[in-house]
Amino acid sequence: MKKILCTLTLILLLSSISFAGEKKINIGLWGGYNTISMKDVNDELAAYGQDLKTGLESAIPLLAAQGLTGTVDLATTELKSALGGGVELTYKVFPNFLAGIKTGYFSLGSGECESTLTASAGPISLTLRQAITSSGSLIPVLAGGRYYYPIDKNLYLNGGLFAGMSFANTNIELGGETNIPGQSVMKFKLSSTGSAFTMDGRIGITYKDSTDTTFGLSLGYFMANIAEMTAQKDIDADGDGINDIEKDKPLRSITTNEIVANDFSGISIALELAFPF
Repeated sequence: MKKILCTLTLILLLSSISFAGEKKINIGLWGGYNTISMKDVNDELAAYGQDLKTGLESAIPLLAAQGLTGTVDLATTELKSALGGGVELTYKVFPNFLAGIKTGYFSLGSGECESTLTASAGPISLTLRQAITSSGSLIPVLAGGRYYYPIDKNLYLNGGLFAGMSFANTNIELGGETNIPGQSVMKFKLSSTGSAFTMDGRIGITYKDSTDTTFGLSLGYFMANIAEMTAQKDIDADGDGINDIEKDKPLRSITTNEIVANDFSGISIALELAFPF
């Protein structure tokens, strides 16, 4: 009975929209670039990279005893940005106000710390490279609205605010290679998940053509700070039989043991396209 009532209500709603002759539903597409904070994650990458460097530097005296000259280099790339895109479905509640939902997918660039030990003596050249890489994605599911203020016949300023939840997945990979006989590198892969309350506020400029299709550019601030990310499996990084990371537990700092937040917040710029029907 409830399903029948819901179906009839939906039919009546769509019929009223159709008979009114006014296009009230908008389906929008958006895509753009976000800066991201990720301070805790970048601090951890730097700390882990320094640990790798210190560990490799401890081998230099041993190499020197064998007549080899060794050096250690460290290179760091921070997580700073994300690319995203998605859809927005809105309904014209008032002549210049639309309310609805939006969702999308953000892909983070990779952050990496890489430490390389190089040792040589005459024709002999030995290397050991160890690197840790962090990457991830975010899916926001938001509800809110936009107000359009006409500044010309086909040109509008608009402001919007959406709020809801975001769901993140991150991947951490430790790896490397070496040609030093009898030596190996630590390797593991770890996925983690988390979620957080999210807000997306923006202002923009929109052009409407003769078919009511709109094209726009918007600038805003996207807030999604995930307080903790939960590991999806146990990890014994150094092979000593003790799990350094435990499944279903939050990821913690290797230096302070505090929970590491993943802050996806930052400035957002997007291109927007919407079709009414």
